[in-house]
This record gives sequence, structure tokens and C-alpha cells, in this order.
Amino acid sequence: MEQAVSDQVLVNLKKIFIGSIILIVLAVVILVLVTVGDSFTGFDADYFIGMSVLVTFGIVMPVVMIVLSFIGKANLNTKPQLIFGFSIGTVVILATIAFALCYGAVQILEGASSDVYWITNGSSAVAFDHSVGLAMTVTSGVTLLAMVPITVLIIITAVKNIKLGQPFVLQAMASSKASAAPRNMAAGSSSGSIFCTQCGAPNNRDAKFCNKCGQAL
Repeated sequence: MEQAVSDQVLVNLKKIFIGSIILIVLAVVILVLVTVGDSFTGFDADYFIGMSVLVTFGIVMPVVMIVLSFIGKANLNTKPQLIFGFSIGTVVILATIAFALCYGAVQILEGASSDVYWITNGSSAVAFDHSVGLAMTVTSGVTLLAMVPITVLIIITAVKNIKLGQPFVLQAMASSKASAAPRNMAAGSSSGSIFCTQCGAPNNRDAKFCNKCGQAL
């Protein structure tokens, strides 16, 4: 891999790593805030579902992105085409995280509306509990919003690595075809066929040009 391209890929991998760490930290903050809030208002099924989504997409998925970044960095010089595949994987993971953020936003809005209802219609003790819950819910919403630009920036960075890694995938495919062509020629010599050294297509032994790509035989 060319040094300039390698340096740029490393910079992008570092950005993905840092962004993933930030996502994990923000997810942990939300987890703590929601748990504290629900300890006042009561734990329900929505809490456990929300926490499952948060842990899966806010903590586990970023950890997977960090692992992919380390593997990509370790194989950058020997298998640069891995950057292409890992970057696509990162974008797919981020798409699921974006979906989880949307789900989290809906849950936070529902929780806030519930807290407001009980603050205005409940007893003083219930109103106090839900006031604390509302404060935690609003803070969680602000933290969730902070995850949005981080997610977008990581997506942009991963797309850049996809573009940087694409030529190496094409180069690896071309090398594979080139190495396969001599084997095809040897295999076809006994069957009365010859194979194009350019694309590997079979041709009649008396053909002057490849019937697929036009390469002189």
C-alpha cells in the first residue's frame, strides 16, 4: 500500500476508534441516568427492553468496531483489501446504531410525557419521584443527541476508507485472475481448448483472439 494512502487509512481508523470510545461512554452515561430515573418511578418492561437495546447497540457494537479497526490496522500492509470489507461492516453496524438511536429517542419522549403527566396529576410524593425521573430523562435525551453527530462522523470516515480500500480489492481480484489463467491453460490443453491470459475465458485452439475480451492469443 502506498505510504500516503496507508497514512490516511490509519488516521481514519484512529478516528473510528476514538468515535467508538465516545459512543460507549455516552451509552454508559445514558444507562446510569435512566437507571437512576427509573429507580424513582419504577422499573417496567420498557426499561429492560431499552437497556437491552442500549447495551447491544451502544456498547457491544462500538466494541466490535474497535476490534475491526485493530484487525484492519494489524493487516494494513499485508492484506490492505481487508480495510474495504471492514469499512463496509462498520457502516452496516453504524446503520443499526442509527436505528437504535431513533428507538431511544421515541422511548425518551414517551418517558418524558409520562413523567409530566404524573407531575401534574399525581400526589406530591409521586410528583417528586417523577420530577427526578423527568430530569434524568431530559439529560438522557441530551446525551442521546450528542451521539448523533459522532455516529455521522464515523459513517463519513468509514466511507472514506471504503473508497481508499476499493483499489486494493480490485488489484487482489486481478491478481487472482492472472494466477488462475496459467492453471486454466494447463487444464485446457488436454481438452483442445486454450484459455485467455487476460480474462481466463476458454477459446478454440485455433482462435487468434479471445472470444470474450478480444485479447490476442
